[in-house]
Amino acid sequence: MMTLREQLIHVADRYCQAVGLSRARVSTIVLGRGSKLDDLARGGDVTTRIFEQAVSWFSANWPDGTDWPNGIARPAPQPQASAGVVGRDEAGAGSLPAKSDASELKGGADNDHGGENAADRLTAHRQCAGGFADEATR
Repeated sequence: MMTLREQLIHVADRYCQAVGLSRARVSTIVLGRGSKLDDLARGGDVTTRIFEQAVSWFSANWPDGTDWPNGIARPAPQPQASAGVVGRDEAGAGSLPAKSDASELKGGADNDHGGENAADRLTAHRQCAGGFADEATR
């Protein structure tokens, strides 16, 4: 049985793989700190509230055509869960557009992907019939 930390890392890594973003970038988007998911993978901790909000964010923003990880309960997607960084108020500086408006996800200073940005990768992923590679091939 996976710990809650392991579940959050597993969901985050599956999401990263599906949308083509690094764990650090997803950590910044979801948790407001690029190193937080790596901290968790090394044994760090988050509060139960942060865990629940993060898993809700992933559920609300889960890429179409991508299977949710087996053995991990998926909360029903909540519209407000896609609004911003977990743990910040609703109007926080970390607010993100809803998943349906990926055109607003333009890269920042930390986006060095040869002109490609998160919105381009997300759009390309959604158009890909195969989805992401099986974990065994990683």
